[in-house]
Amino acid sequence: MKMDDGIEKGIVKSYENGVATVVVGRTDACDSCMISGMCMGKDKTVEHRIKTDMSLKPGDCVRIEISAVARVFSSFVVFIVPILMMVLFFSVARYFLNVAEVYSILISIGGLIFSGLIIYGVDQMMAGKIRVEILEILEES
Repeated sequence: MKMDDGIEKGIVKSYENGVATVVVGRTDACDSCMISGMCMGKDKTVEHRIKTDMSLKPGDCVRIEISAVARVFSSFVVFIVPILMMVLFFSVARYFLNVAEVYSILISIGGLIFSGLIIYGVDQMMAGKIRVEILEILEES
């Protein structure tokens, strides 16, 4: 169901009081993403509850956009935080605690593990808070 960067196609499951529940399927990119829980967890589909003033009905095919800020932030958390934690743990061990280099490297691996806990924590905090917007109703083909 992937269409473009951050823009996906979904199906309206329900619509009540200006809130649409849109079902979006996982893409191949989701399978390799370490923080896919922010969007979907382990489910094959995700349901987004989206406030909209569009007149929708169940079964409508819509184009939705996932916030670029959320995508950039999640990439930062997944790719940059582990590197920063490894460098920080190594530097503290080596230069502030005067630990031998080999042990500093092992401690930096501990920083990598710690970054996994940070990623998990951010994942739990952000779950369900990603801004999703309905762009348009698509014609059925």
